[in-house]
Amino acid sequence: MNLHRSYILRTIFAASLGLSMVACSGGGSTPTPSLDTAQVPPPPPPPPPPPPVSSSPAPRPVNTTVNAPLASIDAGTGALTYGPYANQDQTNAANILPDFSYAGYMRGGVALPTYASISVESTLTPQASGDDHARIQAAINEVAQLPTDARGIRGAVLLQAGEYNISQALEIRTSGVILRGEGQGLDGTIITSTSTENGSEVIFVGGESDDEETDEAPDARRTSITQAFVPVGSISVEVASSDGYSIGDTIALQRNPNETWLGEDGVDTAQFGWTTSQYTITYDRTVTAIEDNVIFFEPPTVEVFEDQYGSGELFRTDISGRLQQVGVENLSVQSAFRTDTSDEDRAFFGINFDDIENSWIRDATVRIASHGFNMNDGAVNNTIQNVSYLDPNFDRRGGRLYAFNFEGGQQNFFQRCYGDEGRHTLTSGSRALGPNVFLDCVIERSTDDDGPHQRWATGTLFDNARGQLIRFQNRQTSGTGHGWAGGQQVVWNSEYDEIVVQAPTGAMNFSIGTIAAVVDGFFPIHPLGIFETNTAITVPRSLYLQQLEDRLGADAVIAVTIAEQREGRIWDMLSDWEGEGPLIPIE
Repeated sequence: MNLHRSYILRTIFAASLGLSMVACSGGGSTPTPSLDTAQVPPPPPPPPPPPPVSSSPAPRPVNTTVNAPLASIDAGTGALTYGPYANQDQTNAANILPDFSYAGYMRGGVALPTYASISVESTLTPQASGDDHARIQAAINEVAQLPTDARGIRGAVLLQAGEYNISQALEIRTSGVILRGEGQGLDGTIITSTSTENGSEVIFVGGESDDEETDEAPDARRTSITQAFVPVGSISVEVASSDGYSIGDTIALQRNPNETWLGEDGVDTAQFGWTTSQYTITYDRTVTAIEDNVIFFEPPTVEVFEDQYGSGELFRTDISGRLQQVGVENLSVQSAFRTDTSDEDRAFFGINFDDIENSWIRDATVRIASHGFNMNDGAVNNTIQNVSYLDPNFDRRGGRLYAFNFEGGQQNFFQRCYGDEGRHTLTSGSRALGPNVFLDCVIERSTDDDGPHQRWATGTLFDNARGQLIRFQNRQTSGTGHGWAGGQQVVWNSEYDEIVVQAPTGAMNFSIGTIAAVVDGFFPIHPLGIFETNTAITVPRSLYLQQLEDRLGADAVIAVTIAEQREGRIWDMLSDWEGEGPLIPIE
């Protein structure tokens, strides 16, 4: 008997998950008034009831059939239904797969602004020699002073085709600024960093906050989670008090782990130096409804909150310091080439996004850099598409060659990616919080694994990826004590030479429709996660796109995809492209 999927052991936490099979609650009958009340003057009419706060969000349907698939298409509705599961070392089948559809620009399903719709406000041409940093930065700063349009966009700085040498990083620190080139190929716009500063970057885009965690609102209204167990996939949580909360509030669900979670009865990582304060983590959410002391939110949870492991709290947040509507597009960036690849007195990072949301990188290539495209702390709901990582020219050793990287941030979306000669090509860093998504990516000549790299990333989807090795595992003493790399990691309809899927206590990892040889992990003494249909692909082709259609409709899928994606896999298209020049015509 599979304890994770046993029907007998299923206990559905319907109120939290908002499931469609929730039973109707009973209600008492209205008492009949006494005849004596007819002789008493009637009381004044009560004031009209306040308008309803909101109806609860629509549920995701659950299939309670014995050993139902984790996600499958309902023949009647054409939408997904979800098979509940229990976490490792637990018996309550109360969780469902995360809803990944909120990842990306404007929370998914919204097309990026077209090139033609963004006015070019400053145009620069290459110069024969010299440092281009000052003049490009000046143009960025000038556009930053312009008013925004209704979308929040000010305009673009256009770098015409050719090479631009910069002695220090270009910085975008204001919302609504677009940095644009005239092609991501070798005949397009190339920004080359000549910096000799170790650990520097070519382009930095970021807002005001330098904190790792989301900023509290001035009136934060911190309140404890009183619900004993909040499963993965929940859209609500019961709290001590909902006073002061309103629909539309940006909030944080803060998980406060205790020593039990870090000890032998939990993930057992205290031995690797993990502490409770380091793993107090906050998930960005938005209030959608309030019913008494139950607060509904979106996106649904990608992590369990439970009393035995410390549970958590909820508070209102201030995200006003984040940049909005910034773009980096149609260009390539690179560090300085070195014959000695161990020479790191040069730009280490290609493009870094910090403290920014509803923004994008598109039609871009990073060459000659250790870390290519990096979503760091405070990077939320950004889309990175039609991107490639080539010719890294840095040493192949620990902490190097991360191509497409959820280093921090949350609800970000990579799609149509090509990576060549990376180590950790599709990867995430310490406490990277989901939902985050990789969709339709090809990895070639990688020398290490895809997957969460270290220290408890949660809620990542690897959807239709093709590569060499993917691992969801306990890395134990690797690095400086990586421990469990992640939970609620899903690889869907992908193809790898080898795969490792291990399950942490109180969490779960998944391989669904993924064809790969199952091998032992780096440290093999851990239970396996859940494997479903691992010798053939499953339906739907893409979990992300189907979840997006279920939530927002078919037009949302059309808005964020190209026709080839809607027809099937695009691995051959990406391999033929090899990251050089445009993947698709620039409109």
